[in-house]
Amino acid sequence: MVRDIAVASINKGQFPIAIVGTCFIVMLIRMPADRLFDVLTETLHLLREYHILGWVLTVILTIGWFISSRRQRKHFHSEMDRLTEERNHWQTKQLGGGRVQSSN
Repeated sequence: MVRDIAVASINKGQFPIAIVGTCFIVMLIRMPADRLFDVLTETLHLLREYHILGWVLTVILTIGWFISSRRQRKHFHSEMDRLTEERNHWQTKQLGGGRVQSSN
């Protein structure tokens, strides 16, 4: 299962995000429970004081980039499908109605 997820994330260009997320989850799991509350409290305090605003903005921008790249990839694939259909239509018309095989 992990191999399939890793291969899929490599194919979609999301492998670095998957590695960072996995490391973060492992760190949280290995941390003692009493220390986890202290880390959460300190993080909230730093957020209130604007000391880690850059990190928060980085996470927000990374999520925005991820959503934008997915949207662009879907648009690109739909445009390629549309152009393939258009090409096949005109090739069929030029060849006198014969079936044209796709080069996909």
